[in-house]
Parts: sequence; structure tokens; C-alpha cells
Amino acid sequence: MCGTGGSLEYAGFKALDEAAWQQLAEALTQLSNSAVSLDDLAKQAELWLFEHQYVLPGDRALRDAARVAFAVQEQRALQVIRDGVPERQLRAALSRLFSKRRGPTGATVLEWLRTPPGKHGQFGARTSLA
Repeated sequence: MCGTGGSLEYAGFKALDEAAWQQLAEALTQLSNSAVSLDDLAKQAELWLFEHQYVLPGDRALRDAARVAFAVQEQRALQVIRDGVPERQLRAALSRLFSKRRGPTGATVLEWLRTPPGKHGQFGARTSLA
């Protein structure tokens, strides 16, 4: 067994063809329902490929596929929010998220929410969101 093809077959893996890309795209669409981030979805894509015995493509190609699936899920989530939250309340919530919070850093509420909870210190959610 010489060459890459023989080695792949010997190892039990196969190259990713167009049909496999389509299956991966469908799987990513389903997996995006539970993914918390693009990185999480890309990792799930790697696991799916390994479980189905496909050789991993380049990181960029894999992240591009994950990005498309994640964007679809993000649009669905935004539509649910737009359908369920009155425009006035949505504007107020967005305004609050991007406003500066009280506290030592002066970061926006959204920036503060993105930091690990252990870094919030004595200025908790009540102080920041008040």
C-alpha cells in the first residue's frame, strides 16, 4: 500500500467527498441547536467526521461549514425573539446591554456578562443591572 489513498484505507478513513460534505452540513445544522459557540460547533464537526471515519479537512474549511450552520441557527433565534418580544421592550433591552455599567471597569453590561463569573467580584449582577 503506497501513497496517501492506501494509507487512508488501511487506517479505515476515507476522503471527504461532496456527498459527505452535504451530510456534514445537515449534521451541523442539527448540532447548531445545542452549540454554544462557533468553536463548539467546529469541535462537534470534528467529532462527527471522526465517528464517520472521514479525514479532517483544513481548519478553515471546517470552520466555514460550521459558520454557515451557526448563522442559520442564529437567524432562527433572532426571529423567535422578534416574534415574541415587543419592539419597545427589545429596544430597551438592547440599549441596556450596550450601556456602560457601574463598577470599576466601566465596561458595557454585555462585556461584563461575557466575563467569567469569578471575575465579577463584589459588583454583582444587581449592582451592574440596576
